[in-house]
Amino acid sequence: MHLSDIWPQPHSQWVTLFQLSKATSLQGSVLVVVLLLFAGCARDVPTKAEQARETAKEYGDLRLTLQTNAPKLQEQLIWVETSKTLPVNLRATMTANAQSDGEEVHDGCEIIRKALKLNSLETLLSETSSMMPGLSFDFSPVELEQARTLLLKYTAASVTARESLANSWNTQWEIEEGYLADLSWADAVSIIARLELLQAAVEIQEGNINPYFPFDPIRYSMEFAPTL
Repeated sequence: MHLSDIWPQPHSQWVTLFQLSKATSLQGSVLVVVLLLFAGCARDVPTKAEQARETAKEYGDLRLTLQTNAPKLQEQLIWVETSKTLPVNLRATMTANAQSDGEEVHDGCEIIRKALKLNSLETLLSETSSMMPGLSFDFSPVELEQARTLLLKYTAASVTARESLANSWNTQWEIEEGYLADLSWADAVSIIARLELLQAAVEIQEGNINPYFPFDPIRYSMEFAPTL
């Protein structure tokens, strides 16, 4: 499922809401929300991150913002409500799409995220970015060996990622968590697409190209983007 199916309205509308809320008497309420989101907890369970996410969900329905008396902000809120693009509405649409026709949810992004078997993707995301070849797809001998090593390490993940494309993706994520939502699945797909391009670069440099058949690494790398 494309993100455009569940997020039909422009992001600028939410930016407008935020700017208006800062200029109204809601500024104090917004500050309270921010403080609650990042406030610590004396107990070890739940963790601060878990508590912050739970608090974010509680404010996903914009309860405080909807109480505003500011005419301009009310006008924007009415637009958001009638178009059913509140975070809770978007999440409901996502869930409904996932459950349509009783089909099992096929979340390719999550499949790839798990296939990489990493708690954090930051290092690998940075590594694959720095290793991307130029337009000539040329590697130095050292770079070529580094690319081969990386590709070998994540061969299984790449195979799983390719297999996930056999069915339409139905990406699931916590929209109501806002900026606190875990979007590492998007990084995971970016990494896999880069690995495909690295594979293409290696094969080009090694001369392993059959001109009569589609070049799989390039084709797969291009297929991952629209599935998001």
